[in-house]
Amino acid sequence: MKIKFGNIRDEVISNTISGVILALIFVLVNDFFFNPPNLNGRWIFKSTYEDTNYSNFENMEVYYSVSLQHINDEIIGFGEMIYENSNNGKIEYIGDNRSQIEVSGHLKNNYFKKDTLVLSYTEDGHKRTSSTFQNLIRFDDAYMSGNFDTTIADSKGSTEWWKNKSLRDIIGPK
Repeated sequence: MKIKFGNIRDEVISNTISGVILALIFVLVNDFFFNPPNLNGRWIFKSTYEDTNYSNFENMEVYYSVSLQHINDEIIGFGEMIYENSNNGKIEYIGDNRSQIEVSGHLKNNYFKKDTLVLSYTEDGHKRTSSTFQNLIRFDDAYMSGNFDTTIADSKGSTEWWKNKSLRDIIGPK
């Protein structure tokens, strides 16, 4: 049995061209159908305390205004606590009464299921500094939701994020 090198060469060339064409198709599909998320901008998020060691925090809602910058898969940002709905009543924080947060995180961009984010932030609170982790699902470029775990009274709960909304859009008029 004699091997014909012309046939092997033709098959190698054919397979290489097929591979290049498939790679180009994948790149085109990726660019046109799987647009990268745009998380840059101003967000408001609400954290609802559902499991806490401090009974006064049970069902408390705390709202933050945050500016995020999204570079590749990394996320950084800064923000402030702006509103609270708790046993203490409805409190809007203004000026010096706003505690500051610094946000960092990572986006996992999925092709066939919703993108996920892991964010952490440190809050320079009125009494002490605290740390919070959030696990989020990105539903689109304007809404995310998930859960959080914080060192504030060893609390856990749910969180929702809205892009380019005002506090009044979310909680209603005063």
